Amino acid sequence: MEKTFSHRRLEIVEQKPRIAEVKDRWPALFTPNGVNDEFVRITTKPLVSKFLSQLDHFSEKLISIFKPKGGAKGLKIRRLLEQSEEDGGVPYLNWLKLFSKLACS
Repeated sequence: MEKTFSHRRLEIVEQKPRIAEVKDRWPALFTPNGVNDEFVRITTKPLVSKFLSQLDHFSEKLISIFKPKGGAKGLKIRRLLEQSEEDGGVPYLNWLKLFSKLACS
């Protein structure tokens, strides 16, 4: 993928293919490693650590948005946030737990 990056980038920018076409042509780009590798090629920063640092940076704002939610989801979010605060864990780990629990419900 490293060798075809400039060709791939030019093709995507100029031809603007649909995502399905890109996926058919370069399926490796849609694997976890492929996504991370391509992100590094474009930004020179590792995706996961960049994402987690930004999640930490915005976590208080996200909490202020999620806490006042109503209904069953709001109650579940508040319970998960309370549990997360009690755990006193690393902020991004708490967020990952929160998102995974919400996604599974």
